[in-house]
Amino acid sequence: MFKEEGFWECERDSPLFNRSGLTSESNLKMILPKFRNLHRISKSLLKLDYITIIHNNSNNNSNNNSNIKEENDVKNSKDDNLLNNSINSSVTVTGPPNSTTTTTEVTDTTNNTTNNTTKGTNDIDDDSTKVTTTNSEDSSTEENPNEISVVTNFGESSTFSDDTTGANGKDTNTNDSSNKDTVKDSKETPLGVKESPIGVGGTVVGDTYTVTEELKRIFKLDAERTFKNEKYKEQFYKNLCLVFERLGDYHQGEGFIIALLSIYLNTIEVINVMRVMSNNYLPGYFSSKPRNYVRDSKVLMLLLERRNIKLYQILNDLIVPEAFVSKWFIGLGIHIFDFEAISTLLNYLFEQGQIFLFKLGLSFFMNFSNEILEKPDVSFVLKLLRLDDEVIPKDDYERSKIYYDILMGSFEQDVTELEINELRLKVEKQMKQDDELRELRQKVPVTVLAPAAPISLLSYP
Repeated sequence: MFKEEGFWECERDSPLFNRSGLTSESNLKMILPKFRNLHRISKSLLKLDYITIIHNNSNNNSNNNSNIKEENDVKNSKDDNLLNNSINSSVTVTGPPNSTTTTTEVTDTTNNTTNNTTKGTNDIDDDSTKVTTTNSEDSSTEENPNEISVVTNFGESSTFSDDTTGANGKDTNTNDSSNKDTVKDSKETPLGVKESPIGVGGTVVGDTYTVTEELKRIFKLDAERTFKNEKYKEQFYKNLCLVFERLGDYHQGEGFIIALLSIYLNTIEVINVMRVMSNNYLPGYFSSKPRNYVRDSKVLMLLLERRNIKLYQILNDLIVPEAFVSKWFIGLGIHIFDFEAISTLLNYLFEQGQIFLFKLGLSFFMNFSNEILEKPDVSFVLKLLRLDDEVIPKDDYERSKIYYDILMGSFEQDVTELEINELRLKVEKQMKQDDELRELRQKVPVTVLAPAAPISLLSYP
């Protein structure tokens, strides 16, 4: 959108730009490379997913008749070539307890030629690839001078799922318990647990979902609340519908992210980034009933309890974490930070994985610990943790300093994947018990007794 003539003048006062921190059109354009970086990483991970499907089908289907959907979604933009540096990213696919963890490193280099592995598709048409597979029975390597290093496992589900049931209810687990693949020379990489999306908002049609009339109404309302110009409202509405068709569910915080991405990326690129964000970084968050988010917001509070018990007790007595953590974990700082800080936050998330959000949340708490301890008022604390205008400086420089301190403070938080997974199991157990108790209460019939007849004193002698 931002390239279109008059966009800045038209939308600079729109609700989306309320916290942008931008003073000119040139400031708007300066952030572009960070969003292009997000798409490059997303494209690499989608390419990894695609190549995994290719190998799974070639091994499991003698006719090699693979039926691969959405191959037109992964495309390059000429803006992907603005930076000449390679983009390194990685993702950890973590399964259920007692399962193995697969670490996959992805390096994306632009300005390359097409590889034979992906020839004949519109999905990946401008990057050459090097595919290295390690398997007890077979391994093969295809090389080109300019390559993308991709490690993939035979038999690995292309959905990166830790659940055997997909969104359409079918079994998506293709792993055999006797087949153990290892990735050589792997290093510690981000936390990224992929679960199948909960498609409660629409009807599954093949590999996509149908946008219902109710969702269309919601999307149109969100478009009205986000942009001023009808042209950009329509583009945003279209992107909301297309992303839903891929993800199968919707949360308003997800809409904030799509709106921001729509400024810098075209429709296909927005879809690519949202697919990767939902599947690899924030599994189960973009849902009308985001149970994974509720779990992780409680995990964040338990992390705080271990680090600052006094601050934890005050917050725990005042508010539930779901009341404010969504601004950080689902909305990713939109309407809290300015655009520069948000673009930095998104890149940290894509570089570090989901574990970054827990570090960010702890940094938020620590930055305002003195204010919370001095004034433990529920209204004040909520405004503080949402960075409402009433409780932060008006000056843009002072605000930027607060954003910077929170983001940089995340690097001071010592959080491990092991600790997060341990607390997740604890919270999930408690949530399950709460669900069972709630169901039990609903099943127990409630008997309403009729009021007794009043006793008249006149009836006594």
